[in-house]
Amino acid sequence: MNRKKVLKKLVLLTAMLFVTFLLAGCGSAGVSSGSIKVQVVEMVDLSESIITNAIVGVESDSTGSGPALHRQVVKANGSGNTFIFEDLPPSVTYQVYVEASGYVNDEQISQGKATGGAPMRATEIADRAYKTVKVEDGQDYFVKIYMKKNPTPSTGSIEGIVRGVDPNNVANSVILANSTVVVRNSDDSMAFSAKTDQTGFYIISNIPIDAQGYKLQCYAANDQGPTQIYRPLESTGGGENETGNGSNSEIFLVPGDVVRKDIFLQKSVIEATPETGGIITAVVQSNNGLAIDFNTTPMFATLYRDGSAYHTKRVGDGGLIEFSDLPITEGGINYNKLEVHSSFIENSPVIFAGFNATLTKNSKSFAAPAPAEVILRTGNCNVTISGTFAGTNLSGAQVQTRVTAEGSPSTALVTLTSTSAGSNSASGNGSLTSIPIGKRKVSAVATVTNNGVGGTTALSVTMANNEQEVIIISGTDASAAFSFQATKQ
Repeated sequence: MNRKKVLKKLVLLTAMLFVTFLLAGCGSAGVSSGSIKVQVVEMVDLSESIITNAIVGVESDSTGSGPALHRQVVKANGSGNTFIFEDLPPSVTYQVYVEASGYVNDEQISQGKATGGAPMRATEIADRAYKTVKVEDGQDYFVKIYMKKNPTPSTGSIEGIVRGVDPNNVANSVILANSTVVVRNSDDSMAFSAKTDQTGFYIISNIPIDAQGYKLQCYAANDQGPTQIYRPLESTGGGENETGNGSNSEIFLVPGDVVRKDIFLQKSVIEATPETGGIITAVVQSNNGLAIDFNTTPMFATLYRDGSAYHTKRVGDGGLIEFSDLPITEGGINYNKLEVHSSFIENSPVIFAGFNATLTKNSKSFAAPAPAEVILRTGNCNVTISGTFAGTNLSGAQVQTRVTAEGSPSTALVTLTSTSAGSNSASGNGSLTSIPIGKRKVSAVATVTNNGVGGTTALSVTMANNEQEVIIISGTDASAAFSFQATKQ
C-alpha cells in the first residue's frame, strides 16, 4: 500500500467518524417542553372562589435562548376550572395574562408552585392581571392569579352645548340654558342627567362603559313664553360631534375619554294667536311609595293640542306641572292629552287619566282631575361595613351602622361586636333595596350601642367615610363599603 492510498483512507475514516459524532450528538440533544397550569380565583371571606368567566392567555417575549416568539392560543374555558398550556418550548420567559369581566388584579401574591423560581407579584395593567413564568426544560408549572371585583368600573363622559335653531333662519342659533340632557342605555336599565349652564354647556361624567352604547335625550326649559318653544330631542345622531331632532344613532364610550355631542333643538312653528293666557296644571306622584327628587330624577310632561304634541316641559319640584300662556280663543282650543315620560320610570309614557281641556277666553284654566302615578325604575346596593376595635376593655363592645340611600325607604343596619378584650377587627354585610336608578348617594352613620366591660372611658367611634356616590342600575346590584374605628382605653 503506497503513501497516497494510506492518506486517502485516513481522511475517509476521519470524515466518517466526524459524521458519526455529529449524528450521535444530535441524537442526544433532544429538547423537552414544559407546561403551565393556571387557576384564577377571588378571595371571598378568607376563602378562595374560582372565577368562571376568566379568559387566560400565555405569550412569550422576544428574549431567552429558546424560540424568539411563541404565541399560545387564548383559552376562554378551563378544564375543571384549570387552564392548561402544554408543549411550551423551554428556556423562554412567558407572560400569563388573565381577563375577567368585572374584575381587576388583586394586590396579593400570585402563587407559582413549581420546581423552579419563586412566586412573583402579579401587576395590574388596565383590567388584566399578569404573571411572569420562565419555563425550564421539562418542567410543569402551576400558577394561581388573584383578581377582585372592580370597585370602579371603567367610565367615560359626554359633553356639549345645547342650542336652539329657528327653522325659518337656520343660520342663527341661540344658547339654551337650563335645558335637561338625559343619557340612557339601550335597555333603559341606566339613566343619568344634567342641566345646561348659562352658556348652554353640559357634561355627564362617570358613565359606565356599555357595549350596546347610549342615546341622548334633550328637553329645553321652554320658559321664555309661547313663541320660544323648542321641540325635544328624543334620539341622538347627526354628525360626528353634533346631534339634532329626528336623527338616531348610538354613542359608544371609551374608558377615560370625553365624547363631544352638541345638540341642536328646532323651534316649534307656532301660528299667531289672538290671545294667550291659558293655564293647565297637573301633579305627578309615585305609585310605589318612593319619594321622588325631581332634580336628580328628571321627568317631562308633553301637552297635546288637537291630537298632536304641542308643548314639552320639565316636571317641577313636588311633581307640579304648569303650562302657562297657552293660546286661547273665543270658541276654545282643545288640549286633549297630557303625558309624563322619563327614562327613570317604568312603562313610559304615563298618560293622565280623564284629561281633556278646552280653554276659552271665559275659561282660561284647567287642572287635571287626578295625579299621574309613576313607578320608578330601581336597583339594589350591597353594603359592607368594616370595623376596627382599638384599645383595651373591649369585651362586648358593639357598634351599629345605619346605612341609607338617596330616594329609597330601605335601611340597612349592620351591628359589629368586638371579639376580644384587646384590639381586633370585624366586618358585616347588609343590603339596600328600591333605590331609583342613576347616581345616588349612600350614607352611613355609626353609633355605639355597647361600651363593653370596664375601662375608664366610653367607647368612641369615628368613620373613615360616611357618604359615597354609587351608580344604581336596574337588575344589577351595586356595592358600597364603609369603615369605622372604635377606640377605648
